[in-house]
Amino acid sequence: MHGPAFPSLLPFLDSAVALLQQAGFGDLTAYAYSALFNHAFLMLAPGDDRKQHEGNGAGITPP
Repeated sequence: MHGPAFPSLLPFLDSAVALLQQAGFGDLTAYAYSALFNHAFLMLAPGDDRKQHEGNGAGITPP
């Protein structure tokens, strides 16, 4: 990974992985976690882009 590590997130990550394993993902748990994690960030990115380019003439008004 790149960037700073946050030790306080380890219990959250452990719980997430355990839940995915309990849900039956087995050897595919890492792929399932990656897909969910990436989807969450991809849902946030367009809003951040809109805020960054406010007033660029695209007709998008951030909330």
